[in-house]
Amino acid sequence: EILCRAFTALWNLLDCEDNMHIFMDQQGLELAVQVVRQRQHDCDLISLVWGCLFLLLLKSPDASLREKLIEMSTIEVLLESLKTQYKSQKFCEKAFELILRFSIGGAVRISMSQGVPLLLLGMKEHPKNERVIAAACGSIWNLAMHDCCRAILMEHHVVANLTEAMSAYPHNTVIQFRAITALFKLSTSIADEIVSAGGIKCMTQACVNHCHDAYLVANVLGTLWNIAMVGDANRLIVGQHMGDILTSIETHHKNEDVQHRGSTLLFHLFQNTRNRQSFVCRAVCSDADLGLRVLFKLINHLCSEDLSDTHSETIYLCLTC
Repeated sequence: EILCRAFTALWNLLDCEDNMHIFMDQQGLELAVQVVRQRQHDCDLISLVWGCLFLLLLKSPDASLREKLIEMSTIEVLLESLKTQYKSQKFCEKAFELILRFSIGGAVRISMSQGVPLLLLGMKEHPKNERVIAAACGSIWNLAMHDCCRAILMEHHVVANLTEAMSAYPHNTVIQFRAITALFKLSTSIADEIVSAGGIKCMTQACVNHCHDAYLVANVLGTLWNIAMVGDANRLIVGQHMGDILTSIETHHKNEDVQHRGSTLLFHLFQNTRNRQSFVCRAVCSDADLGLRVLFKLINHLCSEDLSDTHSETIYLCLTC
């Protein structure tokens, strides 16, 4: 009871920057981690403690506090807490937000401490909690940036979890962007798994629902490009969404990533005869001129005086198409 009241008071006090420095100078971080180690089965207490550490990270102006906590083996202690308390929705919210922040700089330690199966366990336990799902997708994205972590993610077949999250929350921009970016980072290794998990449909639908987000569209095009490179069967499947692909490229034809990834995707898709036919087919898009119009928009924009030299590869791809 004393500890609960003490950390409740700290929660309110740590909102002040001066109090944050006093807390850290008086070995408050070490005390907090020690309390969690000793009271892992007290969900209310450790939720308060982790809440205080989360507040500190939010208020911290740089990465030094996060790095110090990582050095203190805080990630390992947090994951031990999650093993015990993953059924608690409120605890999972705090724990997953912390994992998301630790995944920048601590991704390898998370993956080596059974962090991936715990993330997937939390997603399965709380599928209707958007905060849990969003934080999990963001953490998977950050883990996917590292080669050794990607191998572990692939072992646990995270693609199915990402596509399920996208299907469950089609209008949540944060979840869509984080899941798509994670798939983009994984797609060079597991393109076929993304196809079998319904990832292509989820991604092209995201382009429709979030058509004004150029970064999201660019990452979808990059993922589809990686999938289309694998084989003709994949090119044919991706080509079934030609209309949405062309509309997305047209909407953001001035975005450099969309230009390059979109034109490269079309270059690979056009290696399939049916895709070339779909490019100008009203059955795929009611506007039969859309395909050529998109290519000419790209070429005209890229050939403008100030861009032609730096975008020669993209222009070449458009002309080849």
